[in-house]
Amino acid sequence: MGTAMVYTSEAASLTMLETLVHLHAANLLDSFTLLSVDVPDELIQRIEKQVLPENWAASEAPSVLAEIGDQWAKSTEAVALRIPSALSPMEYNYLLNPAHPEYPKIARDAVTVNFRFDERLK
Repeated sequence: MGTAMVYTSEAASLTMLETLVHLHAANLLDSFTLLSVDVPDELIQRIEKQVLPENWAASEAPSVLAEIGDQWAKSTEAVALRIPSALSPMEYNYLLNPAHPEYPKIARDAVTVNFRFDERLK
């Protein structure tokens, strides 16, 4: 089993897209809350597309991606890992590591954003 992580995106629209792709029950969309978090640049590790396997964006993600994420989380070197989105490769998702010592402060400072999924997306 993988390490616990919080999945986030750099923009609200990418967050919606990622949620819609992975959620199979539209009736749950009304229960989502959008949060804005601020992670200092020095606490973000980056992975670029060039270092990922050729099939990194396949609909069935290669297991090596989970291994990369698990290794990163166990290292606790950074509170966030910036990774390209398989759905929109010019944008980025961020994995947050709850085991990192700075995570509680970042989570505590999260701000709720007034947001709802548009009815047309359901």
